[in-house]
Amino acid sequence: MKDNTPIIDFNELLSSIFSGLLIFIFCVSFTELTPLKFLDTEDYIVISEKWFEAENFDRRSIGYPILIWFHKAVFNGDWEYAMIHFQIILYVFSSIIFWYMIKRTFQNINIYLVSIIMLFCFLNPQSLAFTLALLPESAPLFFALLSLLLFEKIPSYNDRNKYKVLYISFFSAFSAFFAYLLKPIWLLLVFSIYLFIVIKLIFKKTFMKSNSLYFGAFFGIFYIGMQFYFTLNGYNSLSSVKDINLNLSILRLGKIKGTENTQMYKYLDANGLIKQISERNWTDQPNEYEEFSNFKNIPKKYLINSEFWASSLSNKNNFKAFFIKTCERIPKFFTTSAENGTVTIFRDGYINYLYQAGYSFFHKKFTFLLILSYSLLAFILSYRSQYILNRHSSIIIVSILVLAFAIGVVSFTYQNQLFLRMRAGVNPLVIFIFIYPLIYLIDNCLGKEKLKFSLLKLMKASKVKRQN
Repeated sequence: MKDNTPIIDFNELLSSIFSGLLIFIFCVSFTELTPLKFLDTEDYIVISEKWFEAENFDRRSIGYPILIWFHKAVFNGDWEYAMIHFQIILYVFSSIIFWYMIKRTFQNINIYLVSIIMLFCFLNPQSLAFTLALLPESAPLFFALLSLLLFEKIPSYNDRNKYKVLYISFFSAFSAFFAYLLKPIWLLLVFSIYLFIVIKLIFKKTFMKSNSLYFGAFFGIFYIGMQFYFTLNGYNSLSSVKDINLNLSILRLGKIKGTENTQMYKYLDANGLIKQISERNWTDQPNEYEEFSNFKNIPKKYLINSEFWASSLSNKNNFKAFFIKTCERIPKFFTTSAENGTVTIFRDGYINYLYQAGYSFFHKKFTFLLILSYSLLAFILSYRSQYILNRHSSIIIVSILVLAFAIGVVSFTYQNQLFLRMRAGVNPLVIFIFIYPLIYLIDNCLGKEKLKFSLLKLMKASKVKRQN
C-alpha cells in the first residue's frame, strides 16, 4: 500500500529550528542562568535523595524528583545548572513542536509569520523566568505538547502498520503520564483530549477508535498501576498540594459549617479560632489577606487531609459560595501580570521596559479576546465542523486545556498571587488563544491562496469590463 505520510518540508524544518534557536539564544543572553530556588524546591530535593522515605513524599509529585535524581547522578555538584539548561532545552523543543501545530492548522500562513506567532507566544518573561526555576513549572509543557503531537499521528498508521500505532500510542500516553507526574494538574490534558473526542463524535458522528482506545489503554495502565502502588504503601495520592490549597481556600472563605466532626475543626476549636473563621469574608483586600495569613501556620497534618474541605463542600451553601468565588477569580488568572525581573534585555533599559510592559499590558487589556476566541471556535464548530475537526484538532484540544487549566488552578489555589507561577508553564498556550481570532482571520482572508484567487477574480472582472 502506498505510504501517504507527508514528507517534511525542508524550509519548514529550517524555520522551526531557527525559531527555536532564537528562543535558546534569548534565554542564555538575557537571563543570568542562575537556578532560582523557592520554598518548594527543598521538598523536591529531599524526595530525590530519600525517595519513598521522605517526609514530604506524598506532598509533592514524584516526577520532578526523578529528574533531580538523574541530574545529580550525572552532573554531581553542577546538577542545578545542568537542570536549568535541560529545562531550557525542553522549552525550546516545546516551541518547535508548537510551531508545527500552528503550521498544520493554518496552512495558508507563510512560515515567517508562523515563526513570529510562535516567538511572541514563547518569549513572554513569565514563562522564561520559571524555566530557570528549580520547580516543575515549564517542563510539563514539552511532554504535554509531545503527547498531543503523537496523539494526532496515531490514525496515520492505522491501516498500514499496527505496531507503529501501538508504539506511537504508548509514547503519547507515556508523555501525558509523565507530564502528570511532574505536575498533577496536567492530568487535564487527558481530560481535554477525551472531551475533544466527544465533540468530534457529536459534530462529525465519528468515533476516533484508534486514538482513544490505544491512548486510553496505555494511560490507564500507567495511572492505575501508580494508584495501586500508592495504595499498597499507604499513600493517599500523588500529591497533597491540592488538599492543602483547598483546605486553606475553605478557611479563607470562612465556610466551615458541616465540618464539626473533622480533625481540622477540632484543632480550630481547641485554639479558639472557630468564631474568627466563621465571620471571615474573602475580599482580596490587603488587610483581609494579612489576617488570613495567620491561618497558614496550621500544622501540616491537618492541611494535607481531604476530610475538612470535602465535608465543607458537601454543604450546598458552602459549595455555592466556593463556586461563585471560583468563577469571580477566573478572569484574574488571565489578567495577572506577565512581567518578571529575572529576564532583562540590554541591562534593564528602555527596551526591557517595553518588553515587560508590553506583555503585562497585553494580559491586562486584551482578556476580552478570550471571549472572542471561544465564541469563534463555537461558531466554526457549528458551521464548519468537518473542516475544523480535521485541521484544527490540536488547537481545539489546546483551547480546552487552557480553559480547564484556568478553572483547575483557580479552584486549587487560595491566593491570586500564585497565578503568576501556576500560569507560567501554560502561558504560551494562553497567549496563543488570545490571538487565535486574528490568526484565523489572516489564514482565511489573507492567506496566499485566497489572495491569489481574489486577484485572479479581480483581473478577470477587469478584463470583462474592458471587453464590454
